[in-house]
Amino acid sequence: MESHLGARLLNRTTRRVSLTEIGRVYFERCKEVLNDIDEIESLAGEQTTRLRGTLTISAPTTFGIRHLHMAIPEYLTLYPDVQLSLSLSDRFIDVVSEGFDLVIRIAELEDSTLIARKIAPCKRVLCVSPDYLKKNGIPNVPQDQNSRAPGPCTVSRVQSPSKLVALYGQIMVISSSPLLLPGWV
Repeated sequence: MESHLGARLLNRTTRRVSLTEIGRVYFERCKEVLNDIDEIESLAGEQTTRLRGTLTISAPTTFGIRHLHMAIPEYLTLYPDVQLSLSLSDRFIDVVSEGFDLVIRIAELEDSTLIARKIAPCKRVLCVSPDYLKKNGIPNVPQDQNSRAPGPCTVSRVQSPSKLVALYGQIMVISSSPLLLPGWV
């Protein structure tokens, strides 16, 4: 090490070894650097074990209204340093280009590079009135509904260029639906 540094760090005799003045300074500074490294490693460990920052979520409008409003307050209680940005929309989401951390969809995953987990089974039911069936006939497949007159159970979306944005403490809700979110107001 002395040849690498170009300085003598130790005084050597046949009976003892002691630090030179530069050796003592070098030793003290090395201890400070090692302590700094320990502090940095502890800080990095704290940063990775405590959740914080903004979690950006997209979910279908109805799912968000029915289910997320119950789960979000509990999540925010567990992780008070997390802020949520919640976008409720039924449109196709490009997870990567739109910057979402989590997307909930009721569909098969098309892009195989994404990681998907099944949360729960989803059963869909098409409901129509007897009067509608008398007037339009019984559809054979769901696509038949699109070619028929809208029925009493058809849900139409408001096509608006603007989105509703509401702030509720740690939650920012962006929705293309004019529905109020129960429990969040």
